[in-house]
Amino acid sequence: MASYDYQFSNLCGTVHKAGNVVFTNDGNTILSAVGNRITAFDLVNNTTRTLPFETRSDVDFIALSNDGLLLIAVDKQGYAILANFPRRVVLRHFNFKTRVRDLKFSPDNRLFAVTHDKHVHLWRNPGHDKKFVQFSLYRRLTGHNQEVTCLDWSHDSRFIAAGAQDATCRIFTADPLPGFKPFTLAAHRERIVHCGFAADSLDLYTVSRDGTLLRWTHFERQINIAEELLHRKKRVRGRSGAVAVTQAKDSSSEEDEDDDIEGSSGSEMADEADNDSGEGADDDADDENDDDDDDD
Repeated sequence: MASYDYQFSNLCGTVHKAGNVVFTNDGNTILSAVGNRITAFDLVNNTTRTLPFETRSDVDFIALSNDGLLLIAVDKQGYAILANFPRRVVLRHFNFKTRVRDLKFSPDNRLFAVTHDKHVHLWRNPGHDKKFVQFSLYRRLTGHNQEVTCLDWSHDSRFIAAGAQDATCRIFTADPLPGFKPFTLAAHRERIVHCGFAADSLDLYTVSRDGTLLRWTHFERQINIAEELLHRKKRVRGRSGAVAVTQAKDSSSEEDEDDDIEGSSGSEMADEADNDSGEGADDDADDENDDDDDDD
């Protein structure tokens, strides 16, 4: 009878209570919350290592920058730890002052977005440009009526999608974009639990609590702003010219009417003068006839 000897290898997610799971960029390591600590599971070498720092309460969310340098761990009370992941060193403690539902670094590592109740806050990445700076808030994105539950960046770091409990998903821009206004995607019946852009595309996928998956296809109309402004100026000038021509025509017609009135009045006066002169001539002729009669 054959016997098999099994040996324990590893246990992933020991006493895992909450939080998400994050893969490193190479896909060889998993970061998982273990109480108020974070454990790194090396899938290649089958080793486990717990990071030498901890949060105030159980870790609720983990985010790793795309270059693998910075790690942010947030507990259920909103207290966060910023750490250098390769060196396992804490750089700063920070308080978001509310429970964080989602947090993601932008693909270019310039910013990171974090949910903040009904809003989305954009923060500057402290480790951007290979130098450390303090946390600084870049923008506040508003528009949802209820708490934001998830978010995602587009592949070019230009747009941010944010899903909320109001069953809608809004699209924002990381930087102000001329002519762009945030808009809402509304078709779900229950709260959004996940939203994500497609790879190398601006097509968006949203998933609601009832299991509905929707795909939003992106199309973009290219607008040359300089040409658009020039076209608008030409239209305004054309309208102004048309108004001026109309006014000129009205004034010329009024002058023609005045000339007609003056001409008609002048001719009437000339006719009256001719009539008067004719009547005077007739009277003189009558007087001469009377004188001739008297001579006879």
